[in-house]
Amino acid sequence: MIVSFCSVILNMLNDIYQSIIMVTGASPDLERDYNIQKEVPTLLDNIKTAREKVANIGKSISKVSKPKNWLKLWETLTCLF
Repeated sequence: MIVSFCSVILNMLNDIYQSIIMVTGASPDLERDYNIQKEVPTLLDNIKTAREKVANIGKSISKVSKPKNWLKLWETLTCLF
């Protein structure tokens, strides 16, 4: 079950990445303002949704794993979003 959720998240993150690359290209110009929020209006909502799903997966892992360090690690990883 956790693996299938991770697969869904990975697909979501890939879709987010692809939507950004469609606007900026594979090598974005650091000096250019791409107006990414205007070009991809759902971007922030999609990122927030993915972050919430990642946090939920972390909670699921902590329920089935013995060491509680997993939850702390997962919380740290979700802060990277």
